[in-house]
Amino acid sequence: MDPKRLEEIAAWADEHDFSEEIAESVPNDGAVENPMVTTSLRVPRNVMRGLRSAAEERGVKVTVLMREWLEERLGAEAAREEVFVSAADVRRLIAAKGHSADELRAGV
Repeated sequence: MDPKRLEEIAAWADEHDFSEEIAESVPNDGAVENPMVTTSLRVPRNVMRGLRSAAEERGVKVTVLMREWLEERLGAEAAREEVFVSAADVRRLIAAKGHSADELRAGV
């Protein structure tokens, strides 16, 4: 915009009383049903590289991919459609029961 025009608008706004417009205004709290929020997430560099690569393959921004994956996981948790057990958890359970992986494979 033309700098002179901006100065004119600023001068008008400085001299204008907006109290009537403010009094007649109606809050618009429901404009967005579920607004986005910003958060900071620290991830290992190799994980970020993998996320960027996966996002590039899909043609989306990495933040979009991360949000989609988080929403999918939360949906699965809520519906109990998916049960996630890490390999580390399985190893700890085996060790706690006093069996080796070879014994379990042998049916002990």
